[in-house]
Amino acid sequence: MRAAALLASLMVLFPSGAVSSEPGGSELLSGVRTEYSQLKTYSASVEIDMELVSNRQAPNRVSYVSDIFFDSKGRFAVMNRYGLMGKSIISDGEDMWIYLPALRRYTTLDPPPSGIEYLAADPSSIDTIGTERFLLFSLLSGQLDPPEEDITKISGELDGVPCEILEFNYGEPLYRVWIDTFSKKILKLELETTPRFRMADEVHEMSFSYSEVHTRVEFDSILPEDVFRFKPAAGDEAADELYLMRQYEEALYIGDELPLFSFTPLGERRELDISDLTGEYPALMVFFWDSQSPSSGRMGRALSEIASESDIPVIGVNPSDGRREAARFIRENGFDFPVALDENREISERYMVDSYPTLFIASGGRINHIYTGFFDGLRSKIYEDIQHLAAPERRRRRDKGFSRKWHADIKSSGITSAGGSLVALTVSDEFYFIGPSGRIRNVKESPEGLRRLVGAGDDGGFAAYRQRGRKVAFFDSDGDISWSYDTSGGLNILGFYRNNFILGQNSSDGTALIDLEGKKVWSSTAVASALHASAGDLDARGETEVAASDGSSSLYIIGSGGELQSSINTEMKLEFSQILGSNSILISGSTRGNQILSLVDSQAMPVWEIILGVEGTARVTVCRQHPLKDWVAVGTLDGQVFVYDLSGDLLAYRRERGMDVQLDWLEVAEGQYMLATSTVEGGVTCYSVVKE
Repeated sequence: MRAAALLASLMVLFPSGAVSSEPGGSELLSGVRTEYSQLKTYSASVEIDMELVSNRQAPNRVSYVSDIFFDSKGRFAVMNRYGLMGKSIISDGEDMWIYLPALRRYTTLDPPPSGIEYLAADPSSIDTIGTERFLLFSLLSGQLDPPEEDITKISGELDGVPCEILEFNYGEPLYRVWIDTFSKKILKLELETTPRFRMADEVHEMSFSYSEVHTRVEFDSILPEDVFRFKPAAGDEAADELYLMRQYEEALYIGDELPLFSFTPLGERRELDISDLTGEYPALMVFFWDSQSPSSGRMGRALSEIASESDIPVIGVNPSDGRREAARFIRENGFDFPVALDENREISERYMVDSYPTLFIASGGRINHIYTGFFDGLRSKIYEDIQHLAAPERRRRRDKGFSRKWHADIKSSGITSAGGSLVALTVSDEFYFIGPSGRIRNVKESPEGLRRLVGAGDDGGFAAYRQRGRKVAFFDSDGDISWSYDTSGGLNILGFYRNNFILGQNSSDGTALIDLEGKKVWSSTAVASALHASAGDLDARGETEVAASDGSSSLYIIGSGGELQSSINTEMKLEFSQILGSNSILISGSTRGNQILSLVDSQAMPVWEIILGVEGTARVTVCRQHPLKDWVAVGTLDGQVFVYDLSGDLLAYRRERGMDVQLDWLEVAEGQYMLATSTVEGGVTCYSVVKE
């Protein structure tokens, strides 16, 4: 979804011509709008599918399901099941609540003046389309209002249902609306566009497609009153800001260890332990289902086929049906895998599952993919995921090259080396100052909500920030704040080089360089939304250049004054770029389902390339170069830690407990360094690295 942010910052659009019209389209649309405006209630399950592709990057596709409810009083509820990024938005006309089930956090807001207008999608801001905004409501509210002469009506069908299809241009995008010929219910809406935008004197072309299929559509059904009111459950936390970085909330994430359990499959007597399966097979699917969910049957049938084709096992878990009902559903849908009856919900609570169907795909004992709901195209996506995990190059790496020296059980979200100490920032907003031997020298309260640390110079100072936050705070060696710097669009990454901080910012704020006093040296919008940026002396002339990426395939090189020097195609969806020295950049991104790490020159020509793991799961979270040696340490989202030399040889490897690894080199004696790592779940650990 990061590449999707580009569409919101388009600078130049080139409109295309209108479609020729046929009689009847305008009248049909007007009649449907009138019928919908007279409804007392509306409810549907909406299957969302969107894809964003540039001419120089692999497709970025997202699919999920949202349930929507609406009534004539302006009350509404949206339950979005986008895996663990799902959320609920509920309004009873007096209050509005936004709830994130995976984080158990919610906030209360004033309700919008108009529920229909709030739910209407703005196609130029695709980050919210399908999660809390829908084309259906754009059409009903009149925000999407094509001229009569531009509407074409043709006959067709959708999944065997006879439909009238309306097609029209509204601005540049092309829209299609499928209307049931007999019931006049809107069953599907589509948007297709090929916008172009100008960036640094170069025109880029992209294609974006979006569809929402409305299933289980109900007109004027009786909706329970409590569907429009949010009631926090035990353990839910009220918060002013919902999207804080993951702290200590009870939820499973990609990269977490798969919870193990044993059970006696329904209809059998032998006990089965899934730990035996995780060791025997390269992948495992754990499928939570419910007989009241039609999508559970569709997903279960698909998984039975995939298991047969791939020889990868599926374990079903049913937490809500009795033995007889579960057996009937299994028989009717042809499930061909063992099923655990989770009558006490012990397994479901360990997996934090509360919507069905939900699928966990694991490899090597860790979660690689999570899907909630079943939608068009998911079967092929699951099969593709399984094939990648089962490929020979996915064989589990063995630990090597690390010798543990000390460990501190601290829930740390960020660490940095500063003034001879290791500073660890905890999720409970404290700075821990730890000496080279592992002794805690001091603990000090930190400002609330900061999560990442970056060391700055030889005086022991350091900066702290939060991803997607809007503030950089600088602290002296004692942990006292010296200054802060505010950004307008939010911060993706902060780095440090030669007494300057480099900022990669959201929206159209691009990149900026600030000095050790918090003063801006320059800012540049050559890269409109920088997902990652690093600084270094790339051309060996004593100046500071910046390498940046925006989620496309392009690697951008920005000069010492903020000017764009070059834009180079890397042939991957680029997410990370770190200047290591003269004519040397470490980059990481995804291509063909793999997460790649590559050392390239300033023209993006590869020196070497390595597969880190599965696309997305093994995404690079941090990179730190050894202060004296040609070594580079890399941490990933799924808990892996690598140390490579600049020839591409793997010197050390291990997998930490937890996810989202942070790391830095700590000087323990003059000229001697150890590698410190941290995860929230696994704590802080310091290792010596031994080249074998």
